[in-house]
Amino acid sequence: MTLAAIGNFIRQGPTSFLGRTALQTIGLSINCMVFSAVTGAYPEFGPEQALDMTRWRRVARRAQSLAEALGLSGRVEVKGLEAKGSLFLASASSIPGKVKVFINPKEFEKLSSSEQDFALAHELAHLVRNEGLRHLFFHVGAYIAQGATMAAFCSPAIPILPYLGLQGVNYVVHNIAGALFARGLEAAADQKAYTILSKRGLQGARKFFRRVLILEQQCQQPNPMKRTLWNIVDFVQGQFNHPATKDRLHSVEEWIDKTRGSRRK
Repeated sequence: MTLAAIGNFIRQGPTSFLGRTALQTIGLSINCMVFSAVTGAYPEFGPEQALDMTRWRRVARRAQSLAEALGLSGRVEVKGLEAKGSLFLASASSIPGKVKVFINPKEFEKLSSSEQDFALAHELAHLVRNEGLRHLFFHVGAYIAQGATMAAFCSPAIPILPYLGLQGVNYVVHNIAGALFARGLEAAADQKAYTILSKRGLQGARKFFRRVLILEQQCQQPNPMKRTLWNIVDFVQGQFNHPATKDRLHSVEEWIDKTRGSRRK
């Protein structure tokens, strides 16, 4: 099969609009996974781990209390989850009637109780705001827009290199828009966590981000070439989805100032 024949097949793809969009979605996902596997640069998350609850019982109780304060229903389970090659502290997921909070025991135990509370509240705040659905709608819309762009500007007669170039531009725009969208969700979760903790008389947000700055410096890849490769993989997979820690710390300090100002009034 000649290069021209391959290019013609890729350009035409399935004849239906939905078929092209589905093929593009699958292709981009496979591309990310292959690139990650070949480079070995992207952090790998290990399997879910059961924790020794005699050691983590207090964290589980605080997670349950924070979930109830945020309006989440169901029992909260705390599980272990470690990541190799990246700073990972906590995450959360939910199904009807159950909430799972995942923590990286090695890193999470470095936090004070107030810092742990903020990390837990932040992850639970994501669930309260139904961000899984927001992400789904955003990416479905983005892929439909990509498919529409390809359908509008591409035909079987277009050369393969311009076609692939347009695909690349689409992908970069999608990742940038996705990162900005996700950063907005992260900032909103920060504010939700700060608000709920302030109502309970707890102030761990500023300490948390100061601690994260230290942890980031400790786990930073010392090899500049490998660190650059990590950043490339992060961008290719759309992982620049958190605001810079310094910016998040600055936002928290502004919220603290506003809270103090309103209390004085």
